[in-house]
Amino acid sequence: ALALEALSRGAARAVVVEDQAAALEVLRKNIQALKVADRVTVLALPVLIAVKKLALRREPFHIIFLDPPYERGLAAETIRAVAASGLPAPGAWMVAEHSRREELPEHAGSLWRLMSRRYGDTVVSFYQEGEPAPPEEERR
Repeated sequence: ALALEALSRGAARAVVVEDQAAALEVLRKNIQALKVADRVTVLALPVLIAVKKLALRREPFHIIFLDPPYERGLAAETIRAVAASGLPAPGAWMVAEHSRREELPEHAGSLWRLMSRRYGDTVVSFYQEGEPAPPEEERR
C-alpha cells in the first residue's frame, strides 16, 4: 500500500481503508513486518462509509491516495465524497489511480485536477485543494 511506503519515508501517520478480506490480511502482515502498527490506522470498511467516519474526527489530511477497484464508478464518487467531507487540509494533494475508461471530474468542491498521466489502461490523476489552477497545457 502507498500508505506504508509513505510511512517508510517519513510520514508521521497513515490511515488505510480496505474492505476486502484477502487484502486486509496482507496489509496487516505488512504492517507488522514493517513495525509501523503504532502509526497506522486500518479501517476495514467500504470507502464511502470510511470517509464519513473520518470526517467526524475533524482531522485534516495532507495527502490522500485513492486506488479503488477499477470500473465500478468508485473513483469519481469517492473524490466527490472526500471533497464534501472536509477531509483535505488547505493545499492538500489527492492522487487517484483509476482505469482509463473512468472519467473523473475536473474538480469536486475545492479539489482541482492539476494533471493526469496514462500508463496503459491505468491513469493517475493529481488533485489539489485550493484555487483552480490554469489548464495543464498552459503550465507546460
